[in-house]
Amino acid sequence: MAAIVSDQFRILNAKNFVDSVLDSNNSYYAFLGLANAGSGVADPSNGFGRSSNWDTDTPVPTDNLQYFSQYKDTALFGKRINSANIRRLIRKVDWTVNTSYDMYRHDYSLANPSPNSNSSRLYDSNYYVINSDYRVYICIDNGSSGTNLRGNRSQDEPTFTDSEPSAAGVSGDGYVWKYLFSVSPSDVIKFDSTDYIVVPNNWETTTDTDITTIREAGDSTVNFNQIRKIYVEDGGTGYTSGVVDILGDGSGARALINVNSSGTITSATITSGGSGYTYGIVDLGPLQPSGALPNPAKLIPIIPPSRGHGYDIYSELGTDRVLVYARFDDSTRNFPVDTKFSQVGIIKNPKVFGSVSTNFTENDFSSLFAIKLTSSFSGTPVVGEKITQTRDDGNIAKGYVASYDSETKVTEVF
Repeated sequence: MAAIVSDQFRILNAKNFVDSVLDSNNSYYAFLGLANAGSGVADPSNGFGRSSNWDTDTPVPTDNLQYFSQYKDTALFGKRINSANIRRLIRKVDWTVNTSYDMYRHDYSLANPSPNSNSSRLYDSNYYVINSDYRVYICIDNGSSGTNLRGNRSQDEPTFTDSEPSAAGVSGDGYVWKYLFSVSPSDVIKFDSTDYIVVPNNWETTTDTDITTIREAGDSTVNFNQIRKIYVEDGGTGYTSGVVDILGDGSGARALINVNSSGTITSATITSGGSGYTYGIVDLGPLQPSGALPNPAKLIPIIPPSRGHGYDIYSELGTDRVLVYARFDDSTRNFPVDTKFSQVGIIKNPKVFGSVSTNFTENDFSSLFAIKLTSSFSGTPVVGEKITQTRDDGNIAKGYVASYDSETKVTEVF
């Protein structure tokens, strides 16, 4: 049977992972492992699928249970992941003048792709932007209609931080933006990327006033403001102006309908957004003539995610990716900077050495053993090189060089 992994399933997976990392009962660590054999190693037959030409001819990664179980033998060192070092991500869409952006719609599909980015799914369309001050806005309206499918070109950069949707300037470009959040300076320094925008953690529960203001303004159960836009796909003919209800599984939404001299609907403006809608139909019955209607209009209420725009930005923006930040430097002896590595991973709840039940909770760890070489030792150990020692019982102990300190003559091995 074919299976489809939906967008919302991916978003939920990302949420569950972030929530698990932030759970104080868990300890997650980013780790580096498998010291790269590289070139210049005397013995390339040093296990775990490595070879002496790894640097120039990287092998295809092995993904099986046997290889997976080897991480305990190959991990070099790790650093704990905390709330400051994990964020959900969205694609980066920069605002630039004279660009046509998609407006938010709940019904993009193969049959109804977004007109500017030609995407069959909402989260691939360019319906939000980040401005030059690292503020993120969603496009509620771009001036599009059935007679102007792609909408207008954006002329005014949104910069406001008010909780209500608004035009960004006075050019009359037809754009209405909704401010969502600002990327904090610390997140810019740590996570900034040419491809992605980081999204704040704990949007649903935080007491940060900058976030709660937007979140609560988007709560239509309080503000009756769920629906913000009606798309006029076909204005029809024969109608009169007036205020009508929006029918559906919600309640309270109403719209002002304006027509021209031919009775063609020229605009539909929300006067009350209502709440509880997952679908809606504009009730034009009171505004149409009795009898047959030869050219009916088609109006589409745009249904926001959840309770309204800004209430749940994770589903609104499609946060199905997660970024983990870990900095390994020479600030601690646990992180030798002369090593090479070819394995990156995340460990959940490693145990304290000698225990099967107590989680390790320190800020960082090293999985390496250390050997201090005598002053009479000659030569220089090479990272990735295999070393051996014949024990008193005749067995041969083997290890692989992860780091060598020429000053202290301490060699770290795994």
